[in-house]
Amino acid sequence: MFNNIIDGTCRKSLAIIGCGPRGISVLERLAVLLSSTEGNNYNSKCSADFVIYVIDAYEIGAGRIWRENQSHCLLMNTPARETTMFSGTPDGGDSRPGAGPSLAEWWIENDPLNAAPDYFAPRAVYGKYLHFVFEKIVECLSKYATINLIEDIALDLQQSTYNTWEVFLQKNKNLIANRVVLTTGHTLTELDKTHAEFQLFSKLHTKAHYIRGDSVADMPLDNIAPNSNVGIIGSGLAFYDIMASLTEGRGGHFTLKDDGQYSYVTNGLEPKIYAGSRSGIPFPARGINEKSSDYSYKPSLFTAKRLEGLRKIRKQGKLDFNLDVLPWVEAEILLVQATCIIRNKFGGELASQFIKIVLDDFKEIINVELSQKIICHIAKDFGVLNLMPVNLYKWSRPFHEQKFKNPKEYLNSIKEWVMQDIISSMQGNLNGPFKAATDILRDIRPILKLAVDFGGLTPQSHRDDFLGSFVSIYAMLNAGPPLDRLKQVLALMEIGLLTFVGPNSKFSMSEANNGFLISSPDVDGAEYLVETLIDSRVPRTNVMIDTSPLIKQLLKRGTLTSYINSLDDISFNTGGVAVTTSPFHPISISGSEKSLYVLGVPTENTRWLMLTGTSRPKAWGQFTQDANAIAEDIMSALVLVNFNEDNNNFLIEEYNNVRIKRAV
Repeated sequence: MFNNIIDGTCRKSLAIIGCGPRGISVLERLAVLLSSTEGNNYNSKCSADFVIYVIDAYEIGAGRIWRENQSHCLLMNTPARETTMFSGTPDGGDSRPGAGPSLAEWWIENDPLNAAPDYFAPRAVYGKYLHFVFEKIVECLSKYATINLIEDIALDLQQSTYNTWEVFLQKNKNLIANRVVLTTGHTLTELDKTHAEFQLFSKLHTKAHYIRGDSVADMPLDNIAPNSNVGIIGSGLAFYDIMASLTEGRGGHFTLKDDGQYSYVTNGLEPKIYAGSRSGIPFPARGINEKSSDYSYKPSLFTAKRLEGLRKIRKQGKLDFNLDVLPWVEAEILLVQATCIIRNKFGGELASQFIKIVLDDFKEIINVELSQKIICHIAKDFGVLNLMPVNLYKWSRPFHEQKFKNPKEYLNSIKEWVMQDIISSMQGNLNGPFKAATDILRDIRPILKLAVDFGGLTPQSHRDDFLGSFVSIYAMLNAGPPLDRLKQVLALMEIGLLTFVGPNSKFSMSEANNGFLISSPDVDGAEYLVETLIDSRVPRTNVMIDTSPLIKQLLKRGTLTSYINSLDDISFNTGGVAVTTSPFHPISISGSEKSLYVLGVPTENTRWLMLTGTSRPKAWGQFTQDANAIAEDIMSALVLVNFNEDNNNFLIEEYNNVRIKRAV
């Protein structure tokens, strides 16, 4: 039994619901803040203890997405060297909250034969690392609080007496908490009309199988028959995971050829894969990493100051993404591309001169439509004759508006495109002009968030231009797989195990053939019958159709609401949980709930890029800043810490050294 009355002693308590990376990050910063109080003076007003409940239905300390018991074929999309869950780097002492190894450092120490610090670790390896981090956090927190680890599903959350919350659990008895942090992570949403029909069709037709979008580790891929035909909706990161699961995951293997490419050795258990998507191509690879883990590009044209100036002349300060934001993003990318070409051809000194001249000219630039023309003109004076303006839409859809006579012609075009992407990737993310240019999309994320978060765009532009278009372009050009994945794609295409259907792929049901059809209107004769159809796309966040019983109850009661972006008589319901700015209290039907916090996936669309589950070493990014803000607010509320901004000291009034308990 868990509540806040134990042995007659009143305890102040905190509940963390969801213990994946976001929940761990809050606990890590809380542990740092608590441990930093040691040695300071404090006065105890009562004998109260501090109790922390950590609740997750899957693996406490990793969560569902990163759990350890998944195939090593499933990879992260961030190099290990650029990943950490500690808010500070090692300092020579023991690993602990605030001072611990990155994923790469931990991997090298614990599995030196398999560690690849500059590569993308398997998700299961990251899960082990998360468990290591969590153990260090619990070890630290146990000096100041009772830690209750509860493997269970939270069904509901209701306000109780004395400004507390009652958490209703599926297996365990209810518990009481003064403060609750919701870091529930990825959940499933209700299927839209088309995919609900696919699901019903598969139930009514014994030979047809539909697998909805979800984490690949939770997809029933083992049920797919060898040599059958499988269709995949989407060609993003999850597509690569499915591809690997149905090939390497079934015992086949790739071998390295003399030319550096791969061949695939089949064992006969693989199905044939037909991939269809809007672009018609797989996500391009990330450039080979040439940057240090703490490298960060500082934009010259797409700046916070420029956005602030634009807001002053826009109605209610709301920007139009395609008019005010995207052109400056593309100008920044073009600047990087041109600088890289000049540096490679003529050296760093001339490249620096080029940047200086561009920035001097841009002091007078008002009309953004001239920006790329000016960069191209100046680059021409530096010997770059064929520089073309950047169009991210065209970069993400290279075969847009092209028609192909037959599938073979399209197959040859795809192979050529994949080979070119492999070459670009091998040039690196610092010296390769194309990959260096697209790689800066990661570094300008904070400025993009300034433009977008909390209704920074007009409702229509937020819905159509940003969420409806740019987000998928951004993911495609920036969040691609490692280079080896593209080599694997080429190897599978060569032996006919993998076929890309074509741009603007269509998916339908065939009663006559007891299966699903995939076709492309841009490739004559491209129509394929498949027994299994898999949606590889990650379900978009929309709390209004979230299937989680907890989210449903909180919405029904009005404790949570969905954020609505409005301007004049136009409104857009984003589907993200409405929260305040830092420390992210949910906005209920009666106002902000000061004793609740919501962080991560449920707030996507209210804020952008909440789906990420990692932080970078050394410099604090938004991931760590968010966790720290919540931890500080919890400290102030529950442990009665008074922050003195002048000397950064804490005065603690209540905490106690107690034990750890686990409930399962």
